[in-house]
Amino acid sequence: MVLFNQTKKETELIQKICDRALKKDEVRVIVVERLDLEMDITAAHCNGCRLDLEKLLSFNDRNFFYDIIGITIHVDRKTGKLRNHFLPRCAV
Repeated sequence: MVLFNQTKKETELIQKICDRALKKDEVRVIVVERLDLEMDITAAHCNGCRLDLEKLLSFNDRNFFYDIIGITIHVDRKTGKLRNHFLPRCAV
């Protein structure tokens, strides 16, 4: 079962991250809906790979999109865990 037990502050940061990510065409190729991206980031964060969300938001584009696209590709939507040994650069 995937947990979605983030705090209000974490929710606000994830929304800002999604705002930034969806302004670029790189993510739109992979993510069809904003909700998908929000859920992928939240699932990874709440299910075994704590993310430094403020650090992610402050990354330059290269590191930011490395993490966003990697999370989207590697998150297991049944468990919320990241597969294939992917570790985001903003992992705590």
